[in-house]
Amino acid sequence: MRFRLNTSNHGSLVGVSDFLLLLRLLIESAGHGCVQDDTAGCHVFVECFKPSDAAAMAKLRKSGTAVVIVATENITGSTFNDFSRAPGSGHYGGTSTWKNRFDNFLLCASHATAIWCPFDAPKQLDAYRALVEVPVVSLPFAHFPKFPRVTHAAKTTDVFFWGTRTKHRDEVMARLKGKYATTFPGFMHDTRRDMLTGQSKICLNLKQYRAWPIPSKMRCWYHLSNASCLVGETCAVPCDLDQYARTVPEAELDDACGELLKSGEWERLAAETYDRFAAECPGKPAAERLLDCTFSRDCFSSPDQPPATPLEPTQA
Repeated sequence: MRFRLNTSNHGSLVGVSDFLLLLRLLIESAGHGCVQDDTAGCHVFVECFKPSDAAAMAKLRKSGTAVVIVATENITGSTFNDFSRAPGSGHYGGTSTWKNRFDNFLLCASHATAIWCPFDAPKQLDAYRALVEVPVVSLPFAHFPKFPRVTHAAKTTDVFFWGTRTKHRDEVMARLKGKYATTFPGFMHDTRRDMLTGQSKICLNLKQYRAWPIPSKMRCWYHLSNASCLVGETCAVPCDLDQYARTVPEAELDDACGELLKSGEWERLAAETYDRFAAECPGKPAAERLLDCTFSRDCFSSPDQPPATPLEPTQA
């Protein structure tokens, strides 16, 4: 089977490059291939929620082509990402933006063969399943031998975090900066991020703000796959990768980093966690299960859902 990955609203690939890597590794681990032409047996749309995307999906379905939508945002009622934050708090403060994205998702989803989501929490998966009549499948964040790991070099940074700058994150990193050698460049080109990851003893997974309920699963997967020592903030809704990180409440973050740095345990913890992650989360069976759940009538969340459009294997 062949897959084409589409990223219409992420022309610069900012924010989705890791998702594209995950999808490619999953597809290839299952024995299939990714192509750039329009003759693929399945088109995968990554966060493509525009009316023009819906029109493209409708055209593909009319021609008999399968369409999978990768939806990464959290459903909160009749919108995305409404976690009762203060108005205007950066990227996630634009309430009209997320409402528009949600409405366009519903439009696009009406043409989908299946929905892939990064969530493993049943409540969020059920929220998606309540809106669509096709399979909603949790994306597996597994270990892949072909993941392009960073080059680990001399550790010139004690604590490293990358991501959108917010008031909460600035405050956390400012406290750590007073005690340790820290790096917090915000978003950057993947090449620089990889270099800084390889030069850092501890890598962080910080929330958007204090009340933010979920960890960044993609950031966690990136650091686990790179054999980093990962320390994260405890969130109200945990994810299945939390077990591979040193997860603590925000108030204990400074001490947790300090203990790992002073004792040198960060290096041992990173190696042991990577080995456990590789052993417990193999990519090939996870990838095969993903496609089975996407295209097999036996894997629907309810017996009332119709079967997905079957695909004939093609040469990758």
